[in-house]
Amino acid sequence: ANAEIGPYCILYGAGEIESGRGCGIAMGSTILSQQGDLSQVFEEGRDVSSSRVPIKYDKVVIGEGAWIAAHVVIMPGVTIGKGAVIAPGALVHKDVPPFKMALAPPARISQSAPRERGTDSGPAQA
Repeated sequence: ANAEIGPYCILYGAGEIESGRGCGIAMGSTILSQQGDLSQVFEEGRDVSSSRVPIKYDKVVIGEGAWIAAHVVIMPGVTIGKGAVIAPGALVHKDVPPFKMALAPPARISQSAPRERGTDSGPAQA
């Protein structure tokens, strides 16, 4: 379908991945069309570490002319609309409408780091 796929991308799953004409997927992006369905394991009260986890399959659609930037992760069942743009580092778990941009949350400063961490506070003296 005349799509460009950059190096180190992972297209994973048997749930089908459909790419529209002229779409682009930049380096290091991951598209998943299957995932473990832990909800069933939890509902039955089984131990996750010792249980076989059932697999859930869900098609991913990337619309015509859409652009997936570097290191994006697209989860199963998502549709990226025609001409949409996904920013670098985004985790996409909901549909993105045509000609819209989905921006990744940037790193945020959440709290102060402790001033004393049990290490030298300056360069080593010669």
